[in-house]
Amino acid sequence: MESVRWQQCYSSEPLPLEAVLAGYDTNEDPIFVGQAHHMGNLLPAKVIPDKKCAYVSHEGEEFQKSSFQVLCCRNVSWVKPQNGSIPPNAIPGGRTTSGEELFIGRGKFNGSVTPGKLFPKDRKLYIPYDKNEPVFYFCSGTKSLPEGDSSSITDFINAIE
Repeated sequence: MESVRWQQCYSSEPLPLEAVLAGYDTNEDPIFVGQAHHMGNLLPAKVIPDKKCAYVSHEGEEFQKSSFQVLCCRNVSWVKPQNGSIPPNAIPGGRTTSGEELFIGRGKFNGSVTPGKLFPKDRKLYIPYDKNEPVFYFCSGTKSLPEGDSSSITDFINAIE
């Protein structure tokens, strides 16, 4: 598997060339995969260079971060969950204060494809979006649907061997 690394970034710096693209915001700004610290947790984040910050979600709210890490890897793919489980090469994106490992997923919401944190235990993906934290559900072999948006998708970032 190619080297997967997290590179420290600050809002005033350009992102590395190997930064992993996750999707696009509603205004077509590119969104990259990141992680940032919040209240003792290391949380998956969305990084929007045009806004010069990263965003994490926690307990139903979105928080802006000026210091964050961005995921760097040239060989990744986004894959759908199979049988309701995390793919074997899924890239961990953080850890809670209680030690629970978090993974990186993404979902389509209100015209945006946005990365977020996935809790394997409760099988939900939480994305930072417009000061809120929309929730996506994933289950065995079916399209994931967040509350109120039937066109949404959820997939995971996976390292290619």
